[in-house]
Amino acid sequence: MITVKDAIGDLPEVENYPELLERDWIKVENDYGKPSKYARKLRNLERFDNDYSYKREYDKTILTSSLRTKHTEKSRERFNATAPGKTESVSHFYRLNPDGICNTLRAGTPSSKGAYTSPRPIHPFTPRCITVREAARLHSYPDWFRFHVTKWHGFRQVGNSVPPLLAKAVAQEIIHVLNIKPFKPRGKKNQVRKMGKFRV
Repeated sequence: MITVKDAIGDLPEVENYPELLERDWIKVENDYGKPSKYARKLRNLERFDNDYSYKREYDKTILTSSLRTKHTEKSRERFNATAPGKTESVSHFYRLNPDGICNTLRAGTPSSKGAYTSPRPIHPFTPRCITVREAARLHSYPDWFRFHVTKWHGFRQVGNSVPPLLAKAVAQEIIHVLNIKPFKPRGKKNQVRKMGKFRV
C-alpha cells in the first residue's frame, strides 16, 4: 500500500515560499525531503516497471501547481485541532493520515452547475489544505505534468481524471487480453514523429 506520506512526504513545505501566494511555481533544488520509492518515480528519478514511454525532458528544479491557499487564523486553529484521519467539524474537510490512504479527490462543479468547490483535504502535517501538486501526487501524476495555474481549475482537472497508474493497470490488462507485446520506443520522440513511425 502506498501511503499519503509516501506520496507527498518529500515535497517542500509550500508555507516556506511567500511567492506561492502569487504564483503556482517555485525553483527548488535541495528543498525536497527524502523520497519514497513511489515519490522517486513521480519525480522521474527512476522509472516505473513496464514503462514504455519516452523519457521526459523537463527542469526538475521547478515545482509547479503549488499555489498556496490563504486561510484565516481561525481555520488554521480548527485544522490544527483536527486529528489525522478525522473530519474537521465546520468545513467538513478530511485531515489526511500520513500512514493511511487519501480519501476520494472530487472535481467540484462547473459554473453552469453553481461552481461548487469540492472539499479539499487538510495536509497531514501542516494546518492548511493540500495544493494541486499534492493532490496530483496522491493521484499518481508525475511532477512533470502541468495543471492549470488556478487552484479551482487545477483541482477539477485532478478530480475529473483517471489516475495514471489506474489507467496503466487497465491498459496492461487490455494489452494482455489482446496478446499484444509492448515495446520501448527507439530514438528520440521528435525523430520518431518526423519519420512517421507511429505504432499501435
